[in-house]
Amino acid sequence: MHQPIGSSPYSPESSHSSSSPISHSFSSGNSPMMCASPNSAYMGNSPSSIPIRPGRLSPCLSILNQPQGKFRFRYASEMTGTHGCLMAESKERNKKEYIRVQLEGCQDREAIIRCTLVTNSSKPVPHVHRLGGEGNSNGNNGNEGEYQEMIVSAGKNEWTATFSGLTIIHTAKKQVREVVERRLINELGNAPMNRNQGQQLKDEADKIANTMDLHSVKLKFEAFVEQNGFREQICPPQYSQAIHNLKSTHAGDLRIVRIDKVYSCCTGQEEIFIFVEKVNKKDIKIRFFETDENEQEIWSAFADFSELDVHHQYAIAFKTPAYQDPNIQSDVTVQFQLYRPSNQSTSEAKSFTYTPRERVGMKRPRRDVPLNSDSNTNKRDYNATRTLPNNDPVAPNTFPSNCPSGDENGTPSFTSNFADQQRKCYESSVKH
Repeated sequence: MHQPIGSSPYSPESSHSSSSPISHSFSSGNSPMMCASPNSAYMGNSPSSIPIRPGRLSPCLSILNQPQGKFRFRYASEMTGTHGCLMAESKERNKKEYIRVQLEGCQDREAIIRCTLVTNSSKPVPHVHRLGGEGNSNGNNGNEGEYQEMIVSAGKNEWTATFSGLTIIHTAKKQVREVVERRLINELGNAPMNRNQGQQLKDEADKIANTMDLHSVKLKFEAFVEQNGFREQICPPQYSQAIHNLKSTHAGDLRIVRIDKVYSCCTGQEEIFIFVEKVNKKDIKIRFFETDENEQEIWSAFADFSELDVHHQYAIAFKTPAYQDPNIQSDVTVQFQLYRPSNQSTSEAKSFTYTPRERVGMKRPRRDVPLNSDSNTNKRDYNATRTLPNNDPVAPNTFPSNCPSGDENGTPSFTSNFADQQRKCYESSVKH
């Protein structure tokens, strides 16, 4: 079930209509190889429909189990050890299922179902990431992870291909252009090129590399049968739902890790810090909202912050929005969450409390601490012209010897000059 020696998996398809100047320059007639090239869509050579063989029912592919929507893309250096594989979505939480594709209406003895990584776009083209797989019947085809294949038949597996152990190998951003350019050259059969044609190919590779989303892919499924040593595509391809990179800031899970406080004045504009999982500073907002007893949203507003307030993609400093009613008389509990505008995804909501404006910024009355047993006498309201109480620790005739005395009975005579001296002596004795 292999292609004949000398044939290239990137050879052009029978249809060569293309708007690309490269495809016009290098198209070389109909190829006897009817197998679709994994990368022929780069050149615009993908046919809009597959011709139906006369006298045969039209086969078709159907995806029985869609792949999971989020999966960790790993670099080749991370593939050592045991990692999870790409699974299918399951309605039961703890039940694991693999991706399954069924071929219907096939009249041949057996067929081949191919799985390829393509871009998540309206017109998918082969993706630069590679598709790894263990246990899939792709043989030693030397495709370098560009596709995985399964042989299906009525007696073997009821025309159903089960793709187990699939992994997505992430291609580094700096290598994307090189990979695209190499695939374009291989698709053209390594034909000789002049300087202008080589520059056109490089420009095409740059355009594809700059517009390709490295954090989102789809699976493309195709069906082939072998006829006289050549493969023939027998039905239109089927595309899976999008698979997003779990660790990407564009598609990863949003999560609030910590927050320094969960209350603010109802007038807003109070600065708060939060720690978050990795986010994209150009694609993140903080949304406050309130719901009624029926879980219907009755108010919402966004926090105030800029890209400069996002610290290394893991922390955000923001100012709270004003609550809808600035005259609340008691605490109001609302919720807030992270919000990604590009795909409308949100984090788990956290509780937040708005307090009345009177309760914020009020100073507690200062408590006066008496200097003696008389609560009405203290240092703060001391008056030098006042008569000292009898139970004052610094009673009459107990002033230091260096303080001037009053009359012969020891009672100080409070003249203006003498009063100043006595006040200084009194404060000095209190300090000691």
